[in-house]
Amino acid sequence: MKKFIVALIVLLIIFIPKELKAASVKVKGVPVFDQYPELPTGCEATSLAMLLNWGGVSVSKFDVADSLPKGPKVNEVDGNWTGGNPNVAFVGDPYSEKDGSFGVFEGPILQTINTYLPGKGINMTGQSFDSLLSIVENGKPVMVWTTIDQKQTYLSASWEDEAGSTVNWYRYEHAVVLTGIEGEHVIVHDPYTGSVEHYNRSLFERNWASMGKRAVTLGLPAGEVVTEQPEAEPVETNEISEASAPEEESVSFTSVISSEATDNKEELQEDSDDPPGPEAVIVVENTEEEETKEKRPETLEQSVHIWWKDFLAVAIEPVKFVFDSLTDWKVVFNDQ
Repeated sequence: MKKFIVALIVLLIIFIPKELKAASVKVKGVPVFDQYPELPTGCEATSLAMLLNWGGVSVSKFDVADSLPKGPKVNEVDGNWTGGNPNVAFVGDPYSEKDGSFGVFEGPILQTINTYLPGKGINMTGQSFDSLLSIVENGKPVMVWTTIDQKQTYLSASWEDEAGSTVNWYRYEHAVVLTGIEGEHVIVHDPYTGSVEHYNRSLFERNWASMGKRAVTLGLPAGEVVTEQPEAEPVETNEISEASAPEEESVSFTSVISSEATDNKEELQEDSDDPPGPEAVIVVENTEEEETKEKRPETLEQSVHIWWKDFLAVAIEPVKFVFDSLTDWKVVFNDQ
C-alpha cells in the first residue's frame, strides 16, 4: 500500500498543470531607459519617461527632467541645513549629484504627467501592494518608489524647507516602473541598471512600504494580459537579508550631501536608445501563437477544471497499472 501511495504522489507531481505553476504576466510597450550618465539623480524623471512612452507620449528622459518643477538644493545657511521639499518640487537638479541634489515624490510627478496627459495621472500612493499588482495584471505599468538595489533604507538626513517644515530623507530612495509578475518575483524596468530586473516580491514590497507606499499610474485603457509559463527561473538580484542596515543611523550631514543622492555605478552605462513612438501603447507581451492563445482558459478556476478532467483521463491508466502490479505481486507472494 505504501508503494501505491508513493507512486500516486509521483504521478501527481509529474502531472501538475502549468497554470498552477509560477506563471508570468508582463506588460509590453514599456521601454527601458538608463538614467546614467546624464541624470545621476534622475531616476524619477527616467521612470516617468518610460511610463509616458507606454502611454503614447514620445518623450525622452531629458524632456521629463526639464519639465519637473525644481526646488533649491540642500545647503547650509547660518549653521542650519535648508533645501527644497520633494513633495513640492525636485530637490536640486537631476543632472547633478554630490551637491545637495536628492529627488522628488509623487506630487510633482503627477503635476508633470498633467503637462503631457492632462487629467490622466492617477495617484496610487497609500494603496495596498496587491492593488498595484492588480493594475499590472490588467495591463498597465505602475511607477513606484523603492530603494536602490533593494537595500534597506534608513533615516539619513533632515533639513528645513522654504516654509519651515522639516524634511526627512531616507537613504537609497529610488523610482522604477513595475511591469510584471513572475512567480515570487516582480518585474521592473530599473533606470539605475538600465535593464529589466526581477526582484523578490516580499523584499520589493517591504522596500516600497518603507518609502511611503508611493506609486502613480496613468488613467488610460488597459491592454490585454496574457499569462505565460516562464521558460527559466528568474535571476534574483537580492533576497531579504538579516544583515541589512539598521532602521536609523547617525550620519554626518556633510558626508550625506557629498554622496547621498545616489550610489553611483562604478562604470556609468551608455544611455538607452530613443523611446518608441505611440504605436507601442498598451500591448501585452504574448510569445505564443494566436491559435494557442485562443484555446487558453481565461481564469485559474477554468484551468484547474480543465486540468482535472485531463488528469483523470491521462493518469488513470498508469495508476491502474501500478495497482494491478501491486495486486500481481500480492498474488505471487501468497503463492509462495
